[in-house]
Amino acid sequence: MRRDERLRKERLRRERERARRERQEALDRERRLNELAGDPDGAWTRVESLVSTGKSREYGQAVALLRDLWALADREGDLNAFGECLALLRQRHRGKSSLLRRIDEAGLSSA
Repeated sequence: MRRDERLRKERLRRERERARRERQEALDRERRLNELAGDPDGAWTRVESLVSTGKSREYGQAVALLRDLWALADREGDLNAFGECLALLRQRHRGKSSLLRRIDEAGLSSA
C-alpha cells in the first residue's frame, strides 16, 4: 500500500504543478496581449525588423509575435485587419521560404 500511496501522491503533485504552469502561462499571455494592445503598430514594426534580418532565430521570434498579434486581433474581433497585415508581410518577403513555412506551420497562413 505504501508504494501505491506514494505513486498517487506523486501523480497529484505533478497534476497540481501542471495546472499551476498552465495558469501562469495564461496570465503571461494575457499580459503580453495587453501590452501589444497598447501599440500594435509597433509590434508589426518589430515583426518586420525581425524578419528583415534573414536569421532563423529571429524568424522564430517574429512568428511568436505574430501568434500573439493574431490572438489580440481575435480577442478584439479584428481578424480581417490582421489578415491584411499578414498578407502584406508575406508579399514583401515572398522569397523567404523558411519564414513562410514557419508562418504556415504556426497555423497563421489562413488567418
